[in-house]
Amino acid sequence: MPTAQQSQDDRFRALAAHLRAWWDLLEVHATPAATQPADDRAAAVAAGYFEGKATAAAIEHAAINAGIPTFELTPALAQYIAANEQFVAAQTTLAASSLPTGHADRRIWYHVDLVRAQLEGLLAGYLEGRAALARPPLAAPLNATGLLLMNMGGDLEDLDHVGTCNATAPPADGTAAAAAAAAAASPVFDPGRCSALIRLLPGNADVLVAQDTWAGLNSMLRIYKLYDLPFAMSGNEAGSARRSVVPASRVSFSSYPGVLNSGDDFYLLSSGLVQLETTIGNASPELAARFVSPMVLTSAFSFFYLLATDSLLLFLSLL
Repeated sequence: MPTAQQSQDDRFRALAAHLRAWWDLLEVHATPAATQPADDRAAAVAAGYFEGKATAAAIEHAAINAGIPTFELTPALAQYIAANEQFVAAQTTLAASSLPTGHADRRIWYHVDLVRAQLEGLLAGYLEGRAALARPPLAAPLNATGLLLMNMGGDLEDLDHVGTCNATAPPADGTAAAAAAAAAASPVFDPGRCSALIRLLPGNADVLVAQDTWAGLNSMLRIYKLYDLPFAMSGNEAGSARRSVVPASRVSFSSYPGVLNSGDDFYLLSSGLVQLETTIGNASPELAARFVSPMVLTSAFSFFYLLATDSLLLFLSLL
């Protein structure tokens, strides 16, 4: 049975690093039993469960800083989230049943489902970890929607321009005053951030990369994470004796409590690649109304795709 593990030494090093640099460190290792076929979904649930249980208090502090407990979904956003979850579940089933072995889309949807499983485990572990806290920071625990909102900032950035996500915020009607009022009431957990820095050394000797986060003090609860998740390339290979493992089974990245992706978009992959980007956000309500169609579902939430393709990145680059 796959397990998520952390040693006492890891906890000690994480504490020392936090006191020195104001960063927590988290390592999650999913280790399938060597004598049995790997169960990737169980490993993903276990990985999320361990992280949620180990960081339960930090998740609640981050949620408070982000305004999650007082955030009220509009009916449109609630409908979109429900429809998107149904869409992803249907696409995952369809890809597994209809696409041929080795098909790129089959592999991507398989890993999207593993991210969903990790998020399920995160919620379960958080709830158990919270129950053990003497004085939880929140009066009531977060639910699945609250954790999802903490992960889908990249999507909310666009959705907030086509009818505010927050039920307590004034609607945007295209005027400058309405846009300013809507921006003031926008989710504080989606500040928009990151600059990618790249420098090629003389003579092409090496390339240096870095990332600069632009965000408010409310986002300063930070965790640098390492995920060691040796998943199969796709579901048809998960229980096979000839199982092929993803190129990037180990991924390290800057992140936040309760968030499975980076949020800063800075990843170091064991496949030998660095993945980083800087977002060019859309600040035009007119363009948003023209090009963003929340209820036309053609994709999963962006963080699902991001995590799924990171592990497959070397494979996808060779297509």
